[in-house]
Amino acid sequence: MQYQRRNEIESAEMAEEVLLYDPASVKFCALNSTAAFVWQRLQGSRSLESLLSDVAHGYSVPDDGDVKRDLVTILDELTRLSFVDRVDAPADPASDVPDRTSMTEPPRYVAPRVRVMDETEVLSEFQVTSAGTTWWIM
Repeated sequence: MQYQRRNEIESAEMAEEVLLYDPASVKFCALNSTAAFVWQRLQGSRSLESLLSDVAHGYSVPDDGDVKRDLVTILDELTRLSFVDRVDAPADPASDVPDRTSMTEPPRYVAPRVRVMDETEVLSEFQVTSAGTTWWIM
């Protein structure tokens, strides 16, 4: 099984999160930095194992086994919200995660989180005017 983000989903970096918008359902959600890291890698279809490898190479990951559970949870949530599709696809493309040996200190892993938001929450949370988001919503 592979996962891939839906092409019609729009995304924007806001503060320390990435905001996703589905124009078909007028649905918003905010991704924390780890969920955004996963989202970035779903531009092409990717397997759970490939995403686990990317996280292991991109983050200082604890050895408690929660990472796989976290990724399954976030992928299920993004699929349920219709931001990501499960697809049958060929093997994963090569990963673009930087080699950890070239990093001084990889970021600390935090569990990926999705926060569903309505338009009012988006406007107040990110302190933007409705005129500033009109281009995005239309």
